[in-house]
Amino acid sequence: RAHVEGLLADRFPQFKVSVGGARLVEGKGIAVYELSLKSLGLDAADDTLLSIDELLLCCDVELATLVHGAPPVHRVEIKRPQVFLRRSAAGRWNVESLLPMQPCGASVPQIVVHNGVISVSDGAAGDRPPLVVRDIDLTASPVAQAAVTGGMPSVKVEGSAGGTHVRRIELSATCDGGT
Repeated sequence: RAHVEGLLADRFPQFKVSVGGARLVEGKGIAVYELSLKSLGLDAADDTLLSIDELLLCCDVELATLVHGAPPVHRVEIKRPQVFLRRSAAGRWNVESLLPMQPCGASVPQIVVHNGVISVSDGAAGDRPPLVVRDIDLTASPVAQAAVTGGMPSVKVEGSAGGTHVRRIELSATCDGGT
């Protein structure tokens, strides 16, 4: 647990990273439980950006592979993530410190989200409740790796979601990573 938490804290130094537990799952990969990213700002009431019940990094967890360092991950499964996007009254988003995203490795794995929730709130909107999208299930699969070192890959995204104001949203898109 502490090792995984330390790796994520190094990757996201602008956030307080918390990991409830982690274990090797034979034949599957590394499971991380109760993962959260919280802003380091002073507003403790609205500091959570991301909360994930379970994250499975699908990779070879054989001892012979692990002794050589972090194994290459070919798939990431995210169960019950909650993302809290907030815009302050001054117009700054809580996710701005994540941009631009830096590549994590040589290749981008397939990412699968199960039963996610996104909440979007606007500090300039007064007491208006946040827009909440639930039941998010999606898959993001690389269709071409980055054309240049450090570049972004092209990714196919397919999924669905719902919410209070929308019964069902279906999405199918290809995001061109460019050159």
